[in-house]
Amino acid sequence: MKYVLFVPKGGFNDILCGLGKSVDYCKKYNRTLLFAMKLSCYSIELGDYFDLEDLGVRILYDTAQIKTHLMKTVFDMDLKDIFDGKIIFTWGRIAYTYKDILCTLPEEVEENVILYVPNGSGRGFDMFKHFRWKDSLKELCRTKRELLPEHYLCIQVRCTDYQCDYPKLYEDNQKLIHSYPAIYLATDNEEVVHYFRSKGLIVYCFTTFPKKMGRNLHCSTVDTRFSDVMVDLWIATHSDQLLSNSKGGFIRLLRDCFANKSWL
Repeated sequence: MKYVLFVPKGGFNDILCGLGKSVDYCKKYNRTLLFAMKLSCYSIELGDYFDLEDLGVRILYDTAQIKTHLMKTVFDMDLKDIFDGKIIFTWGRIAYTYKDILCTLPEEVEENVILYVPNGSGRGFDMFKHFRWKDSLKELCRTKRELLPEHYLCIQVRCTDYQCDYPKLYEDNQKLIHSYPAIYLATDNEEVVHYFRSKGLIVYCFTTFPKKMGRNLHCSTVDTRFSDVMVDLWIATHSDQLLSNSKGGFIRLLRDCFANKSWL
């Protein structure tokens, strides 16, 4: 049996894009995919939140199962050391590196395990639509949604590593924004919440923000950072309208989810 160990990096859309490339590669070269979400910035067991549809390739995403299949790679390292935090990867434009070696997907090689550590980009919804939400996650999202009125506008603002001009977004859309009885704000910056509330708006935001903000929210130490993202996705998808001038993969994912409401 041969494998690809996919070590997810970046935010959720980045992870989905890397997963898609991993699946395509495993199909082409008849490998089993080890999808290690425990190694992502979210540090979760994927199976606690989702089941995956049959994607035409064997995928293991339970950490305990993954560890039973690991052995040395082409880099002559003990892959189990990755789970213990002993292996450090360095960011690169194409992919992350280990000892200056790119952790990309090569043409077929003889090694039993290929290590893939991409930095991600692209359209994550193409893979996300194959995720099946666990009932417990659905219930969490529905409970949050029920706190909002029937009709609401969702505004998405990215304002950490990438910063959008949210005052301009407000100024350009004041009439539309104030026409709604409530606003759901999907944002990674608590200051944005304060800004929109200062405009006399009824604003809902269910994100738990860290006491000290880092480069981005998904790399924070907040325990609910992954479930908070899922709540944002769910509530944004079911909103009457989605408004944003943000850049990046997450707003692309939100827009694709919003355009495919029946999927949720």
